Amino acid sequence: MAEQPKARYAATLAAIAGAIVGAALIAWALAETMDAAFAETYREPRLRTAFMKGHPCPANGKATGACAGYVVGYIKPRCAGGADRLTNLRWQTIREARVNDREERRLCAK
Repeated sequence: MAEQPKARYAATLAAIAGAIVGAALIAWALAETMDAAFAETYREPRLRTAFMKGHPCPANGKATGACAGYVVGYIKPRCAGGADRLTNLRWQTIREARVNDREERRLCAK
């Protein structure tokens, strides 16, 4: 009869180990998915600042801060193979950016 508690204990440990392994596999799969999604949407944080230093705001000529009526956008979208580089950036009016965003969503839809 002393064997039964040991068997239950072993079964409980096996169940816990299985749950841990299963959770680790799910976490790994999610991390892989997140990495792929992150790579598509990631923007180098210093890129916009570097772009503005070389290409001041068309509205006020400033190389820092807000640029009323303009945004920095990609010439070729990242999802379509565009690089995350200074040479792939440009100033766009807000209206142009909205139209461009619609086109990019259509072009990059999966």
